[in-house]
Amino acid sequence: MKHFTDLTPHASDALAATSDRKTVLFTAFRKGDTYALHMLNLGPARAADLERAQQIAKKTGVGYQTVLKQAIREGLKRAG
Repeated sequence: MKHFTDLTPHASDALAATSDRKTVLFTAFRKGDTYALHMLNLGPARAADLERAQQIAKKTGVGYQTVLKQAIREGLKRAG
């Protein structure tokens, strides 16, 4: 919990954030132009490349969270 509170901007706004996987918890906060994204994977290990997801979101005009969800789904398909 300390990690969560230390990395979330004080007096920030909670943003709507969900995961389509029961084993992946996702929360998001914003204060001005600063964002804090927290992901907790309770399932099997998998990599998350946040910088790449941000590049894809900017290039395609798709939301950042949507890109992350798609990456998780694709990773699970390859692992399964």
